[in-house]
Amino acid sequence: MHSVVMENRRRLAVSCCEEVVSLNENEIVLSCEDSSIVIKGAGLSVEEVSRQSGDVIVTADIIDSIVYQKGHKKSREGIFRRIVK
Repeated sequence: MHSVVMENRRRLAVSCCEEVVSLNENEIVLSCEDSSIVIKGAGLSVEEVSRQSGDVIVTADIIDSIVYQKGHKKSREGIFRRIVK
């Protein structure tokens, strides 16, 4: 089970993420359990990633949307794995 906490549409904390699938300044895709979380906005940045707990902290100029996508396939070598090697 994971949680998503957003503060003032500028900071987002997501727990129990398996992988940061992709990221750019307008969209971040996280893989969590059996779904993906797509975060859209402006000036998006992954500030913190914890490999042990799967916690991910995202900051932004503004977060416009958070959408769950069921059954999104993970990439073979995601950004999360490359960042924490």
